[in-house]
Amino acid sequence: MPPAVCILGCGRWSMGDDQAGLRVAELIADHALPQADVRLSESPGTDLADGSFASADLLVLIDAAPADNAHPSGSFLRLMYPRDAQRLRRKTSGDSHSIGIAQGLELAQTLQALPKRIWIYVVFGEQFDRSLDMSTSVSRAITPLAERISRDVDELNNQPHP
Repeated sequence: MPPAVCILGCGRWSMGDDQAGLRVAELIADHALPQADVRLSESPGTDLADGSFASADLLVLIDAAPADNAHPSGSFLRLMYPRDAQRLRRKTSGDSHSIGIAQGLELAQTLQALPKRIWIYVVFGEQFDRSLDMSTSVSRAITPLAERISRDVDELNNQPHP
């Protein structure tokens, strides 16, 4: 039996490129991985700590981060948690009413509420101001990232299980 997969698309609908994780997760739910448990969250740090992902074999997080010299807008990469925990960028700006993904993962880990395998896909964006529109480069990355996640999960599902 293939591993149970939970996918959490993260972001804010009204913050430009920050909605990329939500859009990718929607696409995966509609077309790419219909057997996965796909959820959308505008408060992923809190959602991670509630324990609802603990029984999954794989948790896939999809989120946006500001582009930089090494990661241009529209590019994406996969991180592994906890191996790449130090690379997670803090997305909150001191808001005491919300916690970011890094803090949510740490809290869930402390509570032993995480699956053993966690992949974090980061799509890099350029426009995080209040807007319902994403930048062209991030809009163009939505389908390729959904396809990449689907391929990665399919490869995992096709590996022999002990």
